[in-house]
Amino acid sequence: MSWRAFFGATAGYFNPKLTIEDVRDKLGTIFDQATITITSDPRDPAVTGNDEQVKVMEPKPHHPL
Repeated sequence: MSWRAFFGATAGYFNPKLTIEDVRDKLGTIFDQATITITSDPRDPAVTGNDEQVKVMEPKPHHPL
């Protein structure tokens, strides 16, 4: 068996008040392969076309609870 991995971005779903229920209900939209764009750097908005998606992937400092 062989496999491969890649970075891809879809049109996704954005809601500033996102809940886990939103994610559950919008999985089809979030993972819609018809809108996927393969990218070499998912943090590059020039590639993804979406600054909101990129902000989520920015490195953040770790703060233990």
